[in-house]
Amino acid sequence: MTEKLPPGLRWIGFDLDDTLHYFKRASSRASEIVFDEIERQLGIGVDDLREVYGEILRATRSGHFAQPKTSREYRAERFGALLAAFSLDPDPHLDRLLDVYNAALGGALELKPGAREALTAAKRAGLSAMVISEGPHDAQLTTIERLGIAPSIDLLVTSAGEQASKSDGLFEKALERAGCKRHEILYVGDSVERDIAPTSALGIANVYVGDDKLPDGSTAMRLDLVALARLLDQLARDGSDLEGLELRPLVETDAEELHSLIEMDRDRLAQWLWWAANQTFDDTVRFIRESEAQAAENNGFQAAVVIDGRIAGVIGFTGVDWKNRATRLGYWLGAKSEGRGAMTAAVRALVDHALGVWELDRVEIRAAVENRRSRAIPERLGFRQEGTLRKAKQVNGRYFDSVVYSMRAADWRSQEG
Repeated sequence: MTEKLPPGLRWIGFDLDDTLHYFKRASSRASEIVFDEIERQLGIGVDDLREVYGEILRATRSGHFAQPKTSREYRAERFGALLAAFSLDPDPHLDRLLDVYNAALGGALELKPGAREALTAAKRAGLSAMVISEGPHDAQLTTIERLGIAPSIDLLVTSAGEQASKSDGLFEKALERAGCKRHEILYVGDSVERDIAPTSALGIANVYVGDDKLPDGSTAMRLDLVALARLLDQLARDGSDLEGLELRPLVETDAEELHSLIEMDRDRLAQWLWWAANQTFDDTVRFIRESEAQAAENNGFQAAVVIDGRIAGVIGFTGVDWKNRATRLGYWLGAKSEGRGAMTAAVRALVDHALGVWELDRVEIRAAVENRRSRAIPERLGFRQEGTLRKAKQVNGRYFDSVVYSMRAADWRSQEG
């Protein structure tokens, strides 16, 4: 059976330990080094230490780290209990043992095959990435940094930070923090009980990367991270699942429908577009009239992005520099239509028009550094990132750095042909 990612995705979520990296292996290695240290310094056999520590772990994991404690506090409790079990006073030894464990753990961390590739492909596909994990917040943050994947993670939600376990509200809190609806996220985890069962109960699409058998009737996709990365790469290349997509010139009779879309998404659009916060109906009518004049003057055009007969967004040229045979594209899309490849298809069509029909040499796209969804489109289409303009754009009193992307006609022909 060929697996297919669900439409309308905006986010991808990952469990961390034993999903993105080999946590049990690293933790066991670090614990063994601590046991060796205790045997060397205090004369207690490693086998005895291992057996007692296993019992301590089983007894202390039931809370799923839902208390607001640091990793050092959790580890101090465990190793302190281990020493006390052999009638030793923990105080003279504990700090040194915790330092040994932390250093050993950091050295043993290793990403699973496909983890980095999946995160990279998710970004190319325009998805934001979050980690939802049961553990001390500081430990999860440190692990992400040590593994070198922090730049790919947009949001970290932990049981300690939210004081909730995965079976008791952690996923709901993550969705709330991300401003994400349940159908807009794909979640990836290695535990049937802690990852697949609670996300399935919430109606969240999920991917299982563990080794256990999935329960009968489970809708989870069973993939390894390498296969998931391939699916995300496919989405990044041409993620459109649309058949009813149309681009057409804006006309004045579109004003009411277009303005309704702006009002519906005003708060989200106002994060990135200077005009969105205060756009009135009269402003929308004026924009359409100016668009018609722009087309009549042969200075580019603005097009409605229409999906299944309804306006879903706008794409257009800011003008055409005929002397230097160059132009710049801008676009925005309503939230309900995101994640289906519509704007990628629209941008591809207008680049084709500019470099083919108009025979221009250069198309430029600019986007705020923080606007990952907008940036993903030129990256997906093979645009070259030329640089960053510092504080080049002001929106509601806030200045943004803008990333500049470009496509030359020769490069477009070579990659599209």
